[in-house]
Amino acid sequence: MAFVCGDAGAGKTRTVDELCRHLPRGMRAYRATCLEYAPSPMGPAVDILAALEAETGSRTAAVEFTAPAGEDPADKRHLFERVAATLRAAGSQHPFAAVIDDAHWADTVTLELLQFLIGTLHDARVLIVVAYRTDEISESHPLHAVIARAARARNVLRIELGPLSHAEIHELIDATLPKNLRIEPESLRSVRDRSEGNPLFAEEFLKAVVDNERSGDVRLALPHSLRGLLLERLRRLPADDLRLLEIAALIGRRFKAAFLARIGAREAGSLDAFLRMALAEHFLMEDEEEPGCFSFRHALTRDTILDGVLAMHVRTMHLVIAREIEREPDHAERVVELAEHYWSATAFAECAGYAQTAGDLANARYAYAEAAAHYERALACGVADPATCIVLHEKAASAYTSLGASQKAAEHLEIAVDHYTATRDDGRLVQVYLDLAVSLRRTGQTDRAFEALRRAAELSTVTGNGRLLLKSSVQLALLHAMVENWSEVDVHLRAAEPLLPE
Repeated sequence: MAFVCGDAGAGKTRTVDELCRHLPRGMRAYRATCLEYAPSPMGPAVDILAALEAETGSRTAAVEFTAPAGEDPADKRHLFERVAATLRAAGSQHPFAAVIDDAHWADTVTLELLQFLIGTLHDARVLIVVAYRTDEISESHPLHAVIARAARARNVLRIELGPLSHAEIHELIDATLPKNLRIEPESLRSVRDRSEGNPLFAEEFLKAVVDNERSGDVRLALPHSLRGLLLERLRRLPADDLRLLEIAALIGRRFKAAFLARIGAREAGSLDAFLRMALAEHFLMEDEEEPGCFSFRHALTRDTILDGVLAMHVRTMHLVIAREIEREPDHAERVVELAEHYWSATAFAECAGYAQTAGDLANARYAYAEAAAHYERALACGVADPATCIVLHEKAASAYTSLGASQKAAEHLEIAVDHYTATRDDGRLVQVYLDLAVSLRRTGQTDRAFEALRRAAELSTVTGNGRLLLKSSVQLALLHAMVENWSEVDVHLRAAEPLLPE
């Protein structure tokens, strides 16, 4: 017997399909599925026995194997013995595999039968494969007890399919993507990151990316197929638990239980019961190194929960959460969270300062894309002070320059040029012209780069700033060298040489 398990979308069905496809010659596979909404006692076993009868022509009379109406243990044992004898006899003629899919929805009698077969079919020429979802199995689930007892048997194998690595997701993408279709690297990285190693999620997101590329839509929304899969489990929750799960999702991917209790106004006892339920249902997982801290097991689960929250509640709750974070002892270290919550609450005045600080922190650790996003958000908040606004434009330009996004850098620097021109701050204006020239040169706008550098050289001469004049002259020489205008290169280098001592 083999138990094949994993979260929804981990690849259980595909793994079993490949097993059935690669069985030795002459060995057949018979499959049955447990139904969530129409369970019948021993339903999968009866289906497999009926398929065996139809295939082999033997008179197993599958109808005789219906579960007894009463609870007499002797009747049940006789029934199980007949099933085991039938499977053993069929296997002696031709070895076969019997696959039971979705065993997390199996009825009690089917699970008892599996337990019985583990101990009685150990020497039979039969492979029984039981596939189930780990995210549907809590410790109180009857299948959990069957698996725990089966683990001691020598003829039982348990195969758990975990998330794929980044390299494996890329391999999956390469194998799935049409060869004649080019997808932007950023979109493929988004597929990899959002799927979190789940192959089904990766395939569904990849389909969405391909559709978006053909339609010109750049958004990567949650596909309906995945949303339906995740909603299926959420709908089974009581209203109070779902509401608390929504609050947890609004707080973030990771949160502290004490903070959730304060926001959700829950007593310690009821919160403990909620957390136990969320862990058992595999919505959340606890940080072993920091007890009391929880996180959503999958980001997509959190996204699906947030999709169901009314917009008017979202803004109100984000504002409440942000103000509660400001009361926390470690609020100074949580500027990214504060910027996110105030932005989602449309409290732009409060968001602006936190977003700028978050950008500075990201820039300090060389996370330039993150830094640029934070600076753009701070600018979108509508900073009232013109000087602060220009500083943000320059910081954004620096982040984009480090990213190699020279066109975006140039757009921000041109705004700074207009500001320093209007305020007659020639020292800052020269430096911005020099930075702008680099961005213009990298985007192929050579004429505009020459214009910016000439203006920088003129202003440096007027202000008598030898250091900036030296920079202007050397950059002009470099630009002339790129267009192979060697006489001008010589002129600007000779003009720069006397400035070297200064």
